[in-house]
Amino acid sequence: MYAFIPVVLLSTITFLLLLPSEPQTAGISSQHQQYHRVISLSPSLTRMIIDMNAESRLSGVTSYHPPLQKDIPVVGTLVNLNMEKIIMQKPDLVILSGEDNPTQFTERLTSLSIHIKKFAGYTTFNSIAETYTIIGSITGKQELARKKLNQYRAIRKKILTRPEAPVDVLFLLSDRPLIAANHTSFIGNIINDAGGHNIITTTRHQYPVITAELIIHKNPQVIITTSSSTSQRLKELLGDNVNHLDAIRNNAIHYISYDPACYYTPGDYVKTLAEFRNIFNKDTQQPAHIP
Repeated sequence: MYAFIPVVLLSTITFLLLLPSEPQTAGISSQHQQYHRVISLSPSLTRMIIDMNAESRLSGVTSYHPPLQKDIPVVGTLVNLNMEKIIMQKPDLVILSGEDNPTQFTERLTSLSIHIKKFAGYTTFNSIAETYTIIGSITGKQELARKKLNQYRAIRKKILTRPEAPVDVLFLLSDRPLIAANHTSFIGNIINDAGGHNIITTTRHQYPVITAELIIHKNPQVIITTSSSTSQRLKELLGDNVNHLDAIRNNAIHYISYDPACYYTPGDYVKTLAEFRNIFNKDTQQPAHIP
C-alpha cells in the first residue's frame, strides 16, 4: 500500500485502544434499495465496489483509496472528513465500516438526513462475505457479487488447512512501535486458516502495542511484517538476544505488502491466505495457488 498508510494506521489504532474491543454493528435487512450516488469512507468498501465493476456508483471516496479508473471527488481522509464536500456531492448513501467508524464522526450527516450505512467490523471471511453480498445488492451487482463470492469461497476451501502442529506466527503491522495482530483479528483469522498459530493471544485489543521482551518470551517460528526494517529493528531492541529467536535463526522473517493483506475484501483475503500458506509451507509442501 502507499507510504503514508502507517501514519493513518497508527493514529487509528491509538484511538481504538481507548474504545471497547467489540466492533460496532449495524442492522442488516434481507432487502436493499439500489443507490446511484454512493460515498465510501472505507478503502475496503471502495475496493469491494471496484471488484464488482460498480465504480460508476461512487460519488466520493477518502484520500486513501484503491486505484480508480476515473476521477472521483475526495471527501477527506480516514480520520478527518470534510463534511461540506460530502454534502456537496449530494449522495443518496454514505457507507463506512466498523474499522474506520470510531475515527469518523458522522453525526452531522445523520442530522442532515443523509442516509448512512455502517457495516460491522470484520474478523472472519464470513463477515467480509456478508458485507460483500450487501454491497452487491445496493450497487445493483447482485449476480456478479454472488458469482465472484462463490469463486472466492472455492479458493479458500482449497487452501484452508488445519495441521496437527501449526507453526507459531507473529504478524507485525509496525515495528516503530511494535504493533501486532492478535488471534481474534482479521489477520489472526487468516493466519489460522493458513495453518498457523498466532502467538498474540493474551490481549483484548486486536492490534496491540507489544514489547520486544514478549517476542523473546513467545519465540515465534515465523515473523510476518509489513515493514522491511523489522529485522534491523529487532536487533536494535534485543541486542544479542535476537539470535535466540527461532525466526531469526531460521531466516524466517517475511516482508509482505500492505496490499492485499490489509484490505478487508474476499479477494484480498484469499490472496493473503495463499501467501501465508506458502510462507508456512516453505520448502516442505507444494505452494498454495490461486487459479
